[in-house]
Amino acid sequence: MSKKNRIESLIRECVSEILRRTINNQKIGFISITGVKLSSDGSYAWVYYSQIGTEEEKRKTKYALKSAAKFIKGEFGKMVRIKIVPNMRFTYDDSLERGAHIIQKLNALAPEQND
Repeated sequence: MSKKNRIESLIRECVSEILRRTINNQKIGFISITGVKLSSDGSYAWVYYSQIGTEEEKRKTKYALKSAAKFIKGEFGKMVRIKIVPNMRFTYDDSLERGAHIIQKLNALAPEQND
């Protein structure tokens, strides 16, 4: 595993922990961190998250994460000693939603089985 991959994994774990234990914001719904992509110079980290909820809840979460990004960066910097603490950009990941939608479609096409 490369250094970049290790840092991405560490960011994913730490951000999940920060959101679970430190952030007390009603606007951030129940989310899962699905991945992290670190820029080549390490100055930016795109943190991908998924959320189940209404479009309004997703919108509120998006803006709440955007406003909490500097705080999360600071908390991450306290947890981990690395040369560059990246600026965090939160991006909604709809891959889980799309996957569930595809499974529903496949199930609807499959003939019913008799038990």
